[in-house]
Amino acid sequence: MHFLQLVAKKNYANICAIFRISWPNLKLINIRKNCTVKSSAGYFYFHDLLQWTDESQLNIRDNLLFLPNFINEHEEQLLIDEVQRRLKTMRYENTHWDDAIVNYREIEKSTWEDENAKIIEKIRRTAFTADADHQDRVHVLDLEKTGWIKPHVDSIRYCGDVVAGLCLLSDAVMRFRSVENNNQIVDLLVERRGLYIMRGFARYEFTHEILKNGESLFAGRPVLRDRRISIICRTYPSPTHSEDAQIARCHGVVQPVRMAIRNRQEFVKHILKLQSTPEFVRNVCIMAHVDHGKTTLADSLISANGIISQKMVGTLRYMDSLPEEQQRGITMKSSSISLFYGNEHDSFLINIVDSPGHVDFSGELCAAAVLCDGAVVVIDVIEGVCPQTSASLRLAWKEGLKPCLVLNKIDRLFVEYRMSPMDAYRRLVQVLEQANAVAGELFVSREIEKEDFLSRRRRSMSRSSLRKSESGNAAVQASILTCGSDEMLYFMPETGNVVFASALDNWGFRLRDFARFWSKRLHTDEELLLQSLWGDYYIDSKTKLPVFGASDKGKSPLFVVMILNNLSAIYDSMIINVEKGRIEKILNSLQLDVISKEFTKSDSRQRLQIVMSRWLPLAESVLGMVCEWLPSPKHLDNDRIERIMCGDRFAHCDYLEPKARAMKALFKQCSMEASCATTVFISKMIAVEQDLLRGKNKFMLPNSVECNYWLQAAERRSCCEVESFHSDIDEITDEMAASTSQCVFLGFARIFTGNLCSGDVLYWIPDYAMIQSGNATFREITIGQLYVMMGREFEAVQQVCAGNLVCIGGVQDLVARTATLSTDLNCPPLCDSGFYAKPIVQVSVEPRNTRDLPALIRGIGSELLERRYVLGGH
Repeated sequence: MHFLQLVAKKNYANICAIFRISWPNLKLINIRKNCTVKSSAGYFYFHDLLQWTDESQLNIRDNLLFLPNFINEHEEQLLIDEVQRRLKTMRYENTHWDDAIVNYREIEKSTWEDENAKIIEKIRRTAFTADADHQDRVHVLDLEKTGWIKPHVDSIRYCGDVVAGLCLLSDAVMRFRSVENNNQIVDLLVERRGLYIMRGFARYEFTHEILKNGESLFAGRPVLRDRRISIICRTYPSPTHSEDAQIARCHGVVQPVRMAIRNRQEFVKHILKLQSTPEFVRNVCIMAHVDHGKTTLADSLISANGIISQKMVGTLRYMDSLPEEQQRGITMKSSSISLFYGNEHDSFLINIVDSPGHVDFSGELCAAAVLCDGAVVVIDVIEGVCPQTSASLRLAWKEGLKPCLVLNKIDRLFVEYRMSPMDAYRRLVQVLEQANAVAGELFVSREIEKEDFLSRRRRSMSRSSLRKSESGNAAVQASILTCGSDEMLYFMPETGNVVFASALDNWGFRLRDFARFWSKRLHTDEELLLQSLWGDYYIDSKTKLPVFGASDKGKSPLFVVMILNNLSAIYDSMIINVEKGRIEKILNSLQLDVISKEFTKSDSRQRLQIVMSRWLPLAESVLGMVCEWLPSPKHLDNDRIERIMCGDRFAHCDYLEPKARAMKALFKQCSMEASCATTVFISKMIAVEQDLLRGKNKFMLPNSVECNYWLQAAERRSCCEVESFHSDIDEITDEMAASTSQCVFLGFARIFTGNLCSGDVLYWIPDYAMIQSGNATFREITIGQLYVMMGREFEAVQQVCAGNLVCIGGVQDLVARTATLSTDLNCPPLCDSGFYAKPIVQVSVEPRNTRDLPALIRGIGSELLERRYVLGGH
């Protein structure tokens, strides 16, 4: 029988054909499915030979070896005595960093007693080639009798091409299962005091496990297992060793956001719940130069909440609701959307405002920035810091927003410019230095402006008032001068305020993601590795610790070795040189679960997006950075609060009236108490079709309605005589009035204190210019319906709490563009966004006939353009 099994093993198809011809009635049960092979290379039991080809069987035997009786009993006892001295101080664990081992203890040893050191050296000589770079540390794994090892693939980031293990105390069955074909299984009988060597094909293409008692069978025969100790020697990972080694198995480096809401009612309910906890709210503005990827980034974040499909990222441009925005491919109007993010501890509500990047729409950017507490600055790594990037950073500084950075379009470095990982790293360093240079200039200029502000204020004060308030003003000046600090000024990847990303391919990461991953596999301190992943660091081969000076040693920095090499290999395999076999190998290496139907019908770019979004989901990195790095409405710093309340960058609340000054504490606490005054700032008015507010499935297209008036007028003017032109204008004006009645204007606002409800009565607070001119009048205004803006749609709500963004109805008759509303008449007028860039176009408009002046005023006056654009009228 054994002879038949060996013959069948060598040529199963031929032997079956011969048996069927010679003995048609013979049942080949014993050799049809399974085959046991014993040779000098080890003990193998192949499950279901129909799943194996001759080539795959040969590969597994060549790359999976077993050497029985590698050591004798005396040598085994010497090893046990030495490792037991450390193991006995530990307890067996049931949790493992990748959930692969149950009931185990493990240690790492670099030094051994003389006789045991000879055994370790013998293992290395047997398993590794002479030029192999083996690890000095030996992994000792103590598996309890009731313990076992689950199916897994050792990461090449932790282990090299060859892994050799010496088995002590007990026999065991090691099962190997192909990652490509789950039915392709082979068992290896690992005898006590034997050495197994796993490399190449068996190393990368198969998961391996140690069967637990009760399931430990070899060829149907039980293999009773007791406590088992493995002495494991490994080579170092080599990112340039092979294609497989270039593709890091990083499944789980970044866990995806899983906050998709099942229906809209549940979505709104969840929003209202999180709005009542301002410490878990973030108001964020996305800023960038035009076409650097703001809206694509927003699409990616939106898809993480299940609002749009992941396939539509970069093509739908969900936040661009106007036809002109879709046609031109640029953002022209700022819009907001509320998203959820949940980590292992808390749930957050993130109000994201997508803003224009073109200089022509700077007023929209200002209106967005004044409502937010932080900014996500997006930079195209190919174009670097552009004029509007600098302007965005300048505006963030002016408004007191805390910025964080997204280095976008890293895919272009590999796909379009075919850069090597080292060249890509140099480019990333250059772009980061450019951004930090702008931030440094802003810090210096701010300190100079502070000094100038204090000098002007000193000169404006009379000698008597200066002496009278000398002590008070000294404290104010000291506060202004000492608030400047560059401690948290720069964008530094190691601090967590930088995300490396490709928004189009829907992936991104922060350094901590890889530091956490590598520290577990290299048994290195996570914080030490975090500080070394960015910069001129490399791993010293002797100390196994990060050392500065990689360029001097001619070595690649850790960021290149541990991160960019892997990204480059994936893009090369899936975009540049597309091969189906290589793509499948990547999926197996990354251990990603991909629906085959979805994957096979996609093109190469879509396949890459599927893989990368599951390996390094962008939303997790960006939203995690926002929640960790940017302040909540309840934790604003002093500069930001005084900028909101005083308007001037360097004004101090101590210069306000005492009753107004007392409101600073309410702003700082983001108070929502019933006795607290409600304070709201409207940064702009937005036109919305009434049908959209009634809940009809219709996108917001107000701009096209307004433009049609004047397009019709131009067409009629071109085909009519001068005598009939005035009657046409009157007709168009009537049409405009009828169409305008179908649109309503909502105030896009931020609630700073208190709670705002539909039907509340607030006071309209005049601005400083009106107060100084003596024309200040406080008017009552009744709040209409409240809405939460969700990009292209609006959700009606009855109440919104402090710290949140809201769209307010019923204010269009009183508010033209910006306004401060409060239940407290002592509230100061809050900051006006104004301009951070001067207007670049000035046009004078007048009617041909003076009797048409009312129509012109109505067309470009307060009812339309004044609410939609920041204009200077003269």
